[in-house]
Amino acid sequence: MAAPPPTDTGKHCALAACRLADFLPLECPHCHHPFCSAHVAPPAHACPSDPHLDQLDPPSSRTGPELRDLVPDPNRHQRPAFQVPSPEATALRAKQLAALDAFKAASRPKTQPPASAAQPATRKSSGPVVELMRLKARAAPLDPRHARRPGDVPLPERVFLHAQLGHDGATVRPLWAAKTISAGKALDLLAEQFKVPNRNNLTTDPAQLLSLARRTDPPTRLDLAQPLASQVESGGTVLLLRGHPWA
Repeated sequence: MAAPPPTDTGKHCALAACRLADFLPLECPHCHHPFCSAHVAPPAHACPSDPHLDQLDPPSSRTGPELRDLVPDPNRHQRPAFQVPSPEATALRAKQLAALDAFKAASRPKTQPPASAAQPATRKSSGPVVELMRLKARAAPLDPRHARRPGDVPLPERVFLHAQLGHDGATVRPLWAAKTISAGKALDLLAEQFKVPNRNNLTTDPAQLLSLARRTDPPTRLDLAQPLASQVESGGTVLLLRGHPWA
C-alpha cells in the first residue's frame, strides 16, 4: 500500500535557532510569526514588536554578581613578594624604636636602691618575750620523771632556763624545771644531763667540786639549799662549773 502524499499542514518555527516543524503552530500576537509552543512567548523569541521587551534592562546594565565574582580567586593564598626595605625606611624605623625605648624609660617609676646595696643588713635581735616563747617551745624537762609525765607540772609552775656547761658556752641546752626544785637538786640533774661526774658528796677538794651559778659578769653563785626559781628567772642562764674559785 502506497504512503499518503505529503500535505501542507503545519509550519516551521520562525525562530532560526529552532525551525521545528509543528503541525499545530502558534502565532505571536505581536509579530504574527508562527512558533512552536516553546518559543511562542515574546521573550522566548525576543519579539521585536513586543512593547514590554523594551522596558527590560539590557544585560550590560545589571548590577548583580557576575560569574567571575562567584568563582574563588586562585591567587588568594599567594603571599606577597618580599621587599627589602629602603635605607630611609630602616633609619626611620630605628629612630621610632629609640624614641619608644626612651619614652618607656621615662615612664617607669623611680625606685630607691635596696637597703642591702647601700649598707649591710643587720639582723634585729628578738625581744625578751619572743625569746622566752622560743625557749618554751624548745625546752626539755630537767627531771627525767617529768619527761614521762609532763602533765604533773603545769606551765605556770615551771621555770624555763638555758643550762650551760662551763664558761665557754660550747654546750647549752634549753630546759625547764619545777619551781619547787632546789638549786642543789638542779645541780645533780644537770650533772646527769651533761654526763659530768659529780663528786660533791665524796670529796672536799675545791678543784673537784661542782657549783651552780647565774650567768652574770662575774657569775653569781646560787645557794644550793634555796629553790632554783627564787634565784633565776625564766629566760635566764645557769652555769654548771667545776672548781670555780669562789671568793
